[in-house]
Amino acid sequence: MLGSRLKELRIRRKMSQQKLADMVGVNRTTIGKYELKNVRPAYEVLEKMCRILHTTPEYLSGFDQIYPLHEEEPLELINFIREENYTLNGMPVTQKEKERLSKIIEVLYGDDEIKPNKYKKK
Repeated sequence: MLGSRLKELRIRRKMSQQKLADMVGVNRTTIGKYELKNVRPAYEVLEKMCRILHTTPEYLSGFDQIYPLHEEEPLELINFIREENYTLNGMPVTQKEKERLSKIIEVLYGDDEIKPNKYKKK
């Protein structure tokens, strides 16, 4: 479980094995062993990888089934909600509805203060 989740999160972050290894302080082949051969890292290494990949040891190790949400995660979703054309229950979503939906996402992700331009595309 650790290997597949580690690889999934590393790829999601567009990170090579080498880059993760450099950040953690291990060899690239060590990351490969974690991903492919069910080799378990020392707890200190596991904690470092979790901080880098914005997850928890419980999720990475397979004890939690729900991926922990972090502040960076809503960026793509909020940009999609605000910018794309889509329907809800067969009706086009208005700009006002898009703003409401994006505010709901921000609140769900823990933003206490809604900042309208926080997630604008650059």
